[in-house]
Amino acid sequence: MKSTVLYRKPYVCNAAKNAKNAKNTKNAKPSMQHRTDENMWQTEQVEQAIQAEQWNLPVEDDCSCSFIARSIQENKDTTNDVPKGKRKVTVSDPVSMKKYLFDNYRVAMYTFMNRCRRNGTISNMIGQRVLNGVFNHEVVNLKDITFWRIDRENFWADISVELKILTRTGSFPWNCIIETWCSFEGDDFFISFEDLSTSVDRRGFDLLSPFLVPYFTSQKVDEITQDLLYRYIMGNICGCRRRQTLRPIVCP
Repeated sequence: MKSTVLYRKPYVCNAAKNAKNAKNTKNAKPSMQHRTDENMWQTEQVEQAIQAEQWNLPVEDDCSCSFIARSIQENKDTTNDVPKGKRKVTVSDPVSMKKYLFDNYRVAMYTFMNRCRRNGTISNMIGQRVLNGVFNHEVVNLKDITFWRIDRENFWADISVELKILTRTGSFPWNCIIETWCSFEGDDFFISFEDLSTSVDRRGFDLLSPFLVPYFTSQKVDEITQDLLYRYIMGNICGCRRRQTLRPIVCP
């Protein structure tokens, strides 16, 4: 994931500093009957300024930069699409795991397919001798990747592949799946090419999005809800009306 980390040190607004200076003057102290909302706000600003002086915080003239670094707020370059004076922020650019694998391990996928061609795996699977000299981007079509959660650091990545197989009887398309095991260990990422098959059975594993976010179907949600009801409420509860009359469940 390409990202730009934005960090802004704490600061105190210049208005608070001015309010503190005004209070230190002789004529700045208001009477109780004339204390308005503005005076209350000024008092709060003074307290913030005093606290900021104790912490040695810098003073900012622009109070609107609460979450954005001032160095990237004002755009002084009028040559781009952003008008002068408008705010411009660099944010994270999320990259899906599908794109990451295709961009960084495409050659490794071709290598694995060629190994399966040389050792006769593909020939045994289709029942004919493969006459293709090499599997490259003209023969191998990497269509899609399906992700399945194993645990917090490991997941399956099933790569759907379409091959243009050349045999003695002619050429025809053939679909298969590259089964890979992926793992995160700290900041390192590992991938292992496990097997080549025509179908996989991932029952018991949670389906993940291309960004490795788990998918939960309505059936899965019902199963989890039913399990909570069985676990934290005595008795087998199957009626929807009875569920609505129960008090909220507080799980430990």
